Amino acid sequence: MRHADLVAALEPYRDDGDEDVEHLHPVLAFRLAGAFWASQLMRDHVRIESGARSVEAQTHLFAKWREGRGNLAADPRRVIAPGFVGSYHMIQPADGWAWACDLTRIGPVSWSQVHEVLDAWSLLRTVPGEDWHIQHGRHTGIFGGPMPPESVWKADTAPYRLLRLRRPRIRGDYVRWVQARVGAVPDGIYGPATADAVADWQATHGLTADGVVGPLTHEALKEG
Repeated sequence: MRHADLVAALEPYRDDGDEDVEHLHPVLAFRLAGAFWASQLMRDHVRIESGARSVEAQTHLFAKWREGRGNLAADPRRVIAPGFVGSYHMIQPADGWAWACDLTRIGPVSWSQVHEVLDAWSLLRTVPGEDWHIQHGRHTGIFGGPMPPESVWKADTAPYRLLRLRRPRIRGDYVRWVQARVGAVPDGIYGPATADAVADWQATHGLTADGVVGPLTHEALKEG
């Protein structure tokens, strides 16, 4: 099992198709994908309404709320704990993952029915009055429950994940691992300069020079 497999499993359940599931914490992604896999009710009646958020996205939501034009949103500058800021929806400095997502219902189903499934996967409501908001843990630790293989989320080397140019930018240890191997600045952000460096590396190693780190490029990078 790879992180990319979890992302692929969740993509059909994005509400508008643009929700960021690539940056959901691997344990959150694993449990949510498991809930969809195990439950027809989830597959038929639940969608991911809000995934991971960048600092810029959270700043925008917070500004709208302060202007009276949007729903309650946390100040992205708020310090929750060392390494955790703003909202658990945000991609966190501590590990490069978001620790929360919001769901929405479609069709005749109650939140109580939905949470019967989610509770079994230890995806819990952590905000009073917000049945749609779920987390797999807090800064104090991950809630006890089903866990993915450690290779997906806790390994000596960063686990593979599909890398391509997108907004919000993909960030994290795996990006740094790739940057170090293609000669890009190791800032942990997959931006245009890194994509260009990847494309150059691909071209000199007999691969399609598209700047996308897929399985073939990943394996070639491992081999040096």
